[in-house]
Amino acid sequence: MIHPAVAMLHDYIDTFNAGDFDRLVTFYCREIDFVVSKGTVLTTPHQVVDHYRTVQMTSTRTMRIDDAFANGDRLAAEFISDFRFIEDAPEFPSGAAAKGDRLMVHTFVHYRLLDGLLWRARSATLERTWQRTT
Repeated sequence: MIHPAVAMLHDYIDTFNAGDFDRLVTFYCREIDFVVSKGTVLTTPHQVVDHYRTVQMTSTRTMRIDDAFANGDRLAAEFISDFRFIEDAPEFPSGAAAKGDRLMVHTFVHYRLLDGLLWRARSATLERTWQRTT
């Protein structure tokens, strides 16, 4: 049987992949403590969505869960993110990208939940694999 928090995470990723950012904010507590790429700290759901929207301006990103488990208010997951660049992205957090480049990123995220919602997250990158057009 799948843990309810893992089921929620699958729903979250489906919502992310569909680009439904209005619904995505409903998965978070009102105040959050997220540390994402390059140590960026996000404290509101709208900051997370703005972060994702900024990335989506230069690339399409599809995420999948490689593995996930939960216990109590703890949720941990490995993700594979597939970035396909639709525009040059000289300031992309993982490094400058050109239109047509592809980046696969393998990350581990440890979450804490509060009332069944995402409250705290720490993200670590395990691997980045570039496929460059040039």
